[in-house]
Amino acid sequence: MDGLLLDTERLSLRAWQAGARRYGLEVSDALFLDMIGRRNADCLAVLRRHSGREIPDAAISAAMYAEYNRLLEKEVPVMAGARELMEFLREKGIPLSVATSTQESLAREKLSRAGLLPFFHSVTGGESVAMGKPAPDIYIAATQTLGLPPAVCVAFEDSPPGALSAAAAGLRVVIVPDLKPPTPEAERVADMVIKSLCEAPALFGG
Repeated sequence: MDGLLLDTERLSLRAWQAGARRYGLEVSDALFLDMIGRRNADCLAVLRRHSGREIPDAAISAAMYAEYNRLLEKEVPVMAGARELMEFLREKGIPLSVATSTQESLAREKLSRAGLLPFFHSVTGGESVAMGKPAPDIYIAATQTLGLPPAVCVAFEDSPPGALSAAAAGLRVVIVPDLKPPTPEAERVADMVIKSLCEAPALFGG
């Protein structure tokens, strides 16, 4: 969702930097790249490993979300080609699901404010599975909500953890990079890498 459908990764970077800075920690651009695609708890684990000490997880998370929500007050920006792709796939009768590391309630709120929520049959949030991306859990759960086997599903992913998660679950994978280029490992499991969602309808004969 973030970095694929919604142009929110840059806002997330600013929010993590602000939240961490309040407690004497720094989130560099390079460190944030390792957080992209991961659940909040896993992002905090990345920050903890980088700092080399225990950190106030709940306080940092609360400060980060407060700043993130402030940044999103005006609008939830949509990635180029996202709305057009959703409309195209709806016309084709292809069911859609969101598999996101974001909590489901927040994901639904952002998608709703962006005008994209009605396109989706289901939204599976990161808190609903035992292991976050790159584990396959979330994509297995998302395909189950569609009543479809993973082998007939295609995952669009911007992050390496997401691409690895989808591939491990047995989906075909199309990477659409945003802030972080695909890693060699992600490229190996991907069926295709495209520059933006503007190119995606052609993959379905559009």
